[in-house]
Amino acid sequence: MSSPRVSVVIPTYNRRDSVERALRALARQEYPKSDYEVIVSIDGSQDGTREQVERFAAPFELLATWQPRKGRAPACNAGVRAARGELLVLLDDDMEPAPGLRASQVRAHSDGSR
Repeated sequence: MSSPRVSVVIPTYNRRDSVERALRALARQEYPKSDYEVIVSIDGSQDGTREQVERFAAPFELLATWQPRKGRAPACNAGVRAARGELLVLLDDDMEPAPGLRASQVRAHSDGSR
């Protein structure tokens, strides 16, 4: 399996409904679904977030990581460690990215800049 161009990491804690909205928005991206992955880094949630992510019918590669409650920064770091893409994007769990977000981020870094 080849590495995706973009890895999207979403750290979360007990925000199942917000995460689902974010995933639905990411599924509407105007960017090839095979070129990005989404990692939902679950920080000890007990509200069904993990199960909801595992059931989500994503058109892109989707991974849920779970760890006991440690806080946002460790959740971000866990997601980053799982990421395989060339470009890393961190989103908050309550963000609903516009359909052109992935493509515009890739264009912004087309010269290899950070």
